Amino acid sequence: MGSPPKFTGKKAYQICLAKFEAIPGYQIGRFGEKKFKALTTLLLEENCMAIHIRRVLIEALKPRETLLVELSQAICSVSGVEECDIVVTDVDVKTETIKLTVRGPNIEYDGISKIMQEYGTSIKGVDEISVSKTKPLQKPPSQ
Repeated sequence: MGSPPKFTGKKAYQICLAKFEAIPGYQIGRFGEKKFKALTTLLLEENCMAIHIRRVLIEALKPRETLLVELSQAICSVSGVEECDIVVTDVDVKTETIKLTVRGPNIEYDGISKIMQEYGTSIKGVDEISVSKTKPLQKPPSQ
């Protein structure tokens, strides 16, 4: 089985630009949460296929009091998440900028977002995403 398509940086922007232009309130810029959710919804509706998020790289800002171990364990409790890696990329007096790499067979992004809010962490943007699509299982014809 081949690996799922991987959208990163400029290539992701070019691939998805036409789809994003149809979204009300669209603005050119880096992937934000609203654009990410809209892309997932559009892909699902247009292709009538199940979209599975396999990997997502998130840049976020968290309070220094929030422990990385607790945050990573909470994220791993989200449906579809098997692994969570967190790297601190910048440290200020009250906050830390972190990069989270989340992997799993069918990651529930809304669940990750909710956990991060509960831990006082704000998502700056989605830097990379790897998704795959599969045809839904069809029911056998009734006899």
